[in-house]
Amino acid sequence: MTLLAVILYLSLIGQVFGVRFVLPTVGSNWTDRGPNSIEWTYEAGSPELVNIQLLHNNNESFQPIHGLLDADGVFAVGIDIAGSLNIFTPSCIPGNPALPTGSNYSLRMFSETPNGTRTNLATTEGTFNIVAAEATECLGLGNGTFPSSVASVPTSIATTSANLSSSSKRHAGAIAGGVVGGLIACLLVVAGTVMYNRYRRDIRKRMTQQFVIKKGLVLGRPVDSKDVVSTNHTKLWRKRSSFLSTYRN
Repeated sequence: MTLLAVILYLSLIGQVFGVRFVLPTVGSNWTDRGPNSIEWTYEAGSPELVNIQLLHNNNESFQPIHGLLDADGVFAVGIDIAGSLNIFTPSCIPGNPALPTGSNYSLRMFSETPNGTRTNLATTEGTFNIVAAEATECLGLGNGTFPSSVASVPTSIATTSANLSSSSKRHAGAIAGGVVGGLIACLLVVAGTVMYNRYRRDIRKRMTQQFVIKKGLVLGRPVDSKDVVSTNHTKLWRKRSSFLSTYRN
């Protein structure tokens, strides 16, 4: 297979998956400390997890920088392609390493199978520059430090502040919604219980009044509040007598 055929094959793969870099743009400047934005678009059918590689003069050969850059320029591994935005901040890595400065840098995105087979998905259009700059505060992770869980995986060094922010907002909204929903449910249960008990009490009161009225009609005399109290005492006495007779038997 000739070199031209290989180049055509790689370009066709990128077109099939429909992945394209939006940032960095041609001639733009990255800083050696970051934060540096990487943005892309993708289409359905693209691999879910991708790696991002830095190229210099289209070469993938670097002096390795511990925790920052592999010898082949790979600096981000296992990135969710659905994120579409990644903030690469070298100053967030323990030791505050810096990228090499210069011009004619580019990025390549690829997927990799467990056996190490790589499939190129996209390459930035044109090149950009990396210039020296003062270290900036690490976005969302303190000043130049990673949590221990992130620091233990040197290859996963690109921070996605946009994804972290949106995810935390979604979790906060879900928690707040659950708390409010639980409070409303408790209030409804309490209100229903109170209304039901009041309804039963009113029913018993009306039934007692109707019984007393009927009793007054039979006796041929008016009914007063004493009859209501007497009737209630009579009912309680009958219930107590019935319980005692049952217990004795």
